Amino acid sequence: MMLFDEAIRKSAFMGVLCVPVGGLAGLWVAQFAVGDGYFVFVIAAPVAAFLSGTLSWWLFVVRPRRSSWFRGALAGSFAAVLGHLLCWYILLVGAYVWHSLSGEAVAVGSAPMNPMEAITAAGIYGAFSLLLIGWVTVPAGAMLGVLLSFMKKRSA
Repeated sequence: MMLFDEAIRKSAFMGVLCVPVGGLAGLWVAQFAVGDGYFVFVIAAPVAAFLSGTLSWWLFVVRPRRSSWFRGALAGSFAAVLGHLLCWYILLVGAYVWHSLSGEAVAVGSAPMNPMEAITAAGIYGAFSLLLIGWVTVPAGAMLGVLLSFMKKRSA
């Protein structure tokens, strides 16, 4: 049986590979989105990419102990989709925490939604962001998964 530390280490490498893709997506949003406050994507997107990449690799490759290019592509694609949802959830909960600590509203002068309400909103916003930039992030995730699968096979 694989130790928890070893499983996390094996999975976290995929998360690390996903960080630049999340960072580039966050930079793209910060640069081209209309309005103020989109700079937070530069932080939230790489964090979400790391977490979703780590989790997806663990779910599809490490946990079942089956590595293949197909499982790698599936893990990478899933990481990209989950990354969009997770990025929005991080942003929404971050706005809630900011408002709770500072009393300042993040947008339009209203109080942000609580973490439970943010789950539904993250799904909606995440679906919209998948339409806008998912055509880049999902194939990039799949390619990273395939690349990591081949790297694992060569080192085995």
